[in-house]
Amino acid sequence: MITSDSNHTRRWMVLAVLGTAQLMVVLDATVVNIALPSAQKALQFGNHDRQWVITAYALAFGSLLLLGGRLSDWFGRKWTLIIGLTGFAAASAVGGAAQSFGMLVAARAVQGAFAAILAPAALSILTTAFIDPAERAKAFGIFAAIAGSGSSIGLLLGGVLTQSLSWRYCMYVNLVFAAVAVGGALILVRNSRPDRRPRLDIPGTLAVSSGLFALVYGFAHAQTATWGSRPTIGMLAAGVLLLAAFALLEAWTKTPLLPPRVIANRNRGASFLSIGIAGGAIFAVILFLTYYMQQSRGFSPITTGLAFLPMTATIMIAAILGLTKLQERFGPRPLIAAGMTLGALGMLYLTELRVNSSYAGNILPALVLIGAGLGLVFSTSISNATLGVEPDDAGVASATVNASQQVGGSLGTALLSAIAASATAHYLAGAHRVPDLIVPATVHGYAVGFSWAAGIFAVSAVVCATLFSCRARASEPRDRDTPARHRVVVVGGGFGGLQAALKLARQPIELTLVDRRNFHLFQPLAYQVATGALSPAEISYPLRRIFRRHRNVRVVLGEVTDVDLDAGAVKLGPTEQESAPDAVPFDTLIVAAGSRYNYFGHDQWREAAPDLKTLDGALTIRSRVLKAFEAAEHEPDADRRAAWLTFSVVGAGPTGVEMAGQIAEIAHELRGEFRALEHTEARVLLVEAGDRVLGAFPPSLSAKAQRSLARLGVTTLLERMVVGIDARAITLRDANSSTQQVGTRTVIWAAGVVAAGLASVLAARAGLDVDRAGRIEVLEDLSLPGHPEVLAIGDMIRIRQTDGSSIVLPGLAPVAMQQGRHAARVVRHRLRGRPGRRFRYHEKGNLATIGRARAVADVNHIRLSGFVAWAIWLTVHLWYLIGFENRVVVLTRWAFSYIAHGRGARLIIDTAERSAPVAPSPVVSLAATPPTPDGRHERAA
Repeated sequence: MITSDSNHTRRWMVLAVLGTAQLMVVLDATVVNIALPSAQKALQFGNHDRQWVITAYALAFGSLLLLGGRLSDWFGRKWTLIIGLTGFAAASAVGGAAQSFGMLVAARAVQGAFAAILAPAALSILTTAFIDPAERAKAFGIFAAIAGSGSSIGLLLGGVLTQSLSWRYCMYVNLVFAAVAVGGALILVRNSRPDRRPRLDIPGTLAVSSGLFALVYGFAHAQTATWGSRPTIGMLAAGVLLLAAFALLEAWTKTPLLPPRVIANRNRGASFLSIGIAGGAIFAVILFLTYYMQQSRGFSPITTGLAFLPMTATIMIAAILGLTKLQERFGPRPLIAAGMTLGALGMLYLTELRVNSSYAGNILPALVLIGAGLGLVFSTSISNATLGVEPDDAGVASATVNASQQVGGSLGTALLSAIAASATAHYLAGAHRVPDLIVPATVHGYAVGFSWAAGIFAVSAVVCATLFSCRARASEPRDRDTPARHRVVVVGGGFGGLQAALKLARQPIELTLVDRRNFHLFQPLAYQVATGALSPAEISYPLRRIFRRHRNVRVVLGEVTDVDLDAGAVKLGPTEQESAPDAVPFDTLIVAAGSRYNYFGHDQWREAAPDLKTLDGALTIRSRVLKAFEAAEHEPDADRRAAWLTFSVVGAGPTGVEMAGQIAEIAHELRGEFRALEHTEARVLLVEAGDRVLGAFPPSLSAKAQRSLARLGVTTLLERMVVGIDARAITLRDANSSTQQVGTRTVIWAAGVVAAGLASVLAARAGLDVDRAGRIEVLEDLSLPGHPEVLAIGDMIRIRQTDGSSIVLPGLAPVAMQQGRHAARVVRHRLRGRPGRRFRYHEKGNLATIGRARAVADVNHIRLSGFVAWAIWLTVHLWYLIGFENRVVVLTRWAFSYIAHGRGARLIIDTAERSAPVAPSPVVSLAATPPTPDGRHERAA
């Protein structure tokens, strides 16, 4: 069980300190590899001695890790970390100033000993500082990315220092890392240790330290001798026996150094195995490819280091993406299997390596595959290896993670090096050692080593996938005093409500999501349904499918009509479902009812001017737009024909601008499909009461957007108020109060919003007022004044500030999503007895697309337009779209539309036709047509 400690409040700054310490330890192994030839030349030691510069570090590190983990639990993690960092820096300084081979080896051994102390302390602090599952996933993703990519960063850093300065600076550079980490630890990290100081298991410590020493020594000796030599066999056998004795001792003693419960957990044990395999793979890849690029291809140290950067970047991306996005959805088993499979494919690709192989064609693709695989394996394994451990065991569990990587690296390097050497010897067998054959034989040995590594990865993919459970734990084990069945009700499955529900789904609560629709609608793309670019199912996703893996989440189809704050229950209106509940009780209520378009007191206009807030509205608009072209095709009267081909969009915000641009493009795309129409006859009017389009954007981008609309044929009518709408015309009034009636049969409303009616209901029950737009006032933590158990988010609120004033944030999806995540964070904090924090909106910018390859973007004060802004718009909307399948389908649709100038969903569907039952037909079966997300079926008119 992980409980909060004093480092939780500064956890992200603490993560930066721990990341620096971890980077120093990981990159030291490879930074010294690059410097080793120069050090050998300076200190004049032989080839048979140089392995001890690496082995001395590995021996001390591998054999003392478990002891170091227990020391952090004994003395406290902060001071163990600082002692380890200080000792490591001092040993590095001695190594950099070494005047003899013996002095350098001794310094490396001391480095390894202090690394064994600081590495478990760093990981155990991270384990106890992050207790929220979502934050923990992100933190461990970053930490795993550092652990996985540090080796290749060390190659680049070592190359730069060795080539630019001296090999000694490869040791001195640790002083910089240690100084930063020690300073950060003294300021930010708070000392923590178990309430009860554990007794030190002396017999277990001696057994495991001796066993790991013998094991690592045996692996290292095999590289310079043979696997059949007596020292190798003797040390490996002694290591196995000592580790077996250690296992028996741990099962018998009352205060074990490594409690069996730490590795007995199924996912944790499989994680340690995965870390060992991945550690061996990355060390072997770096070793073989470093020698290949420097000796066979003649790369300089700096060029060699740069060549590994793609693998580094891929490891980081895959590690963070794996924990923050993928593990929550799929669990550890498929991620580990996928990572091992990608590693196997990358290794297979390297088996084709030849003497004159190119970097871009023969090495780079393999590095990307291996990096993606290792990123998934490292992040998933390190996270699960420390998930749910008791605070008393955090240090030793963290040490086991490092021990797995170190022992795995030693074993993998020794095994694959021996295999490669054997393959090289067989290649040269029977031939004179002609210089021309040495290099091909060496490269052949590398290829054989890579083939064995591919086989190990393939077998490990099956073994590890079998060992891991199907899904990750639903949540961290909860504190003993946390209420077991806290009831949370979320009203609304839009952007804000969905984010709140997703962030709470893994908590130990009962969660009920209430919505009048059974699907989440990606409303920013509703206009593309209205213009036939996308189908309804492509921008919608069933709510029940989103939460299918969360057994504590219940989805209720219904509409909330009232809230009983005294009884703690929401009341549902009558529905077509006879078994639907009348009320749903809550301990915490999150209201995300959203908004609706504001007709400014003229609700009678709604029938003639539908809006884009709902899927029904989008489908109605689609039918009206397409029917207008059909009607104009056969209309002989010029005035009526002009009215059919006049499309009026009210409101020049992002939705209105995007809608007007799409209608103008439809007119161009229909050329050749109609016989009596010319695309120039279509007239698109964009009506705006303000003095420019896109009023929330900078004036320069508004001007660019207006020019792009004009090029598409859109007429912009600024400073015009709508004073009348009917089925045949729209009446406008300008700034001089003169009116103008425009004949039009298609009017689309996109001007202003008002809060949903539930905001007024909630305000009345809580004794509060609403503003002119129907918004209810909430406190800075988004809770209702006088009712902390109720949180309101999204377009329906205004936020009271400390000075008594209120602010209204833009009605954008990012605002609602951030508020939803904040509301979930408030609930989690309260469950743990901590107060909620004030909400802060982090503005990410504004985007609006105008048409094909036309858009404007204001991102962190960087103003873009044209194709670049359009590409950003596409990427952002694809990223936030719910459902992988939807992303693929929408991307395919957009690509086809861009290339072929076509729209695949130009279907006219009357409202009555969508509501009425469809009689069976002997020709076309209802089951043969795909259903829309609301359960209805579409067919072409």
